[in-house]
Amino acid sequence: MMTRLRYGAALLVDRDDWSTVGDLARAIEDSGWDYAFCAEGPYGGNSNAIVGSTVLAESSTRIRIGSCIAIIYLRHPWLMTVSAGNLQERSGGRFVLGLGVSHPAINEPLGIQTNKPVDDARKYVAAVRGYMSDLGVSFPIWLAAVNIRMARLAGEVADGVILHHVPLSLMPETLAAIHEGEERAGKGKSTLIAAYARIALTTDRRAAEAMGRAITYEFLKFPVYQKLFIRAGYAEATNAIVAAIAAKDKEKALDLIPDVLLRDYLIMGPRQDCEHQLELYRSAGVDVLLFAPLPMSGVPLMEKYRPLLEAFKVPESNQSEVAS
Repeated sequence: MMTRLRYGAALLVDRDDWSTVGDLARAIEDSGWDYAFCAEGPYGGNSNAIVGSTVLAESSTRIRIGSCIAIIYLRHPWLMTVSAGNLQERSGGRFVLGLGVSHPAINEPLGIQTNKPVDDARKYVAAVRGYMSDLGVSFPIWLAAVNIRMARLAGEVADGVILHHVPLSLMPETLAAIHEGEERAGKGKSTLIAAYARIALTTDRRAAEAMGRAITYEFLKFPVYQKLFIRAGYAEATNAIVAAIAAKDKEKALDLIPDVLLRDYLIMGPRQDCEHQLELYRSAGVDVLLFAPLPMSGVPLMEKYRPLLEAFKVPESNQSEVAS
């Protein structure tokens, strides 16, 4: 178990941001954070996590770099293993392969059927580990999880788990499922716990809440998040919001999103409030927070992260040579 909460970045790189990714990687390293990951897919800036990881590897010397997440259906496990092995070699042992299944609403337009995502993830991780053995390569595998079944699988077969927008109120139940998976694996298995940290660091609370409602509206188009928020105790609000979305009444849907839900899974407000929420994640048992700023239209990626890097800079005495 880590003695302190470690910080990282989950980068959603848009087309106009690629020229600054290297500079941002160096800024992340200079601020004492320990991780920089790249997203992929239609909701990840239409980017490629392996390409992004390559840029991050070439632009840094200490931080762990990797994919958050690479969608398993987009690559044969042999190609994923070879790519990860290449990046592990090029980065000097700093690569983390973050894997996930994405969502049917994203996959199906690409011609991908995702009928059994937990089974698919289990088989994919097993295949990658098999190719790792055949090819003589080694790297940690983290598995993205939203629901309990995937969290349990991550505890069983992965080195780490990335909790994707899981509310704080569900952390005890979710971590218990991860530990159940660890017990299934046996041999004293331990899983690193990382969590997405969607954040709006600002003194303008109304602006933060507006950003929070906008992204919650988008998440609630996906059944997995509908089920997640219902499980967290927001069934009445969730059902009403989903009905408004179905009726194409966006204004009503936004108005129906309760403040308590926003506070349960987003980090918002001035620095003091955000620091309090970060402590809640640490005390819940999270090892790593992966910051992803709430969407700000027209703001370059570097400028989205600059205030966070300054506010949550890690003192040199607490920085690690290579993140664990």
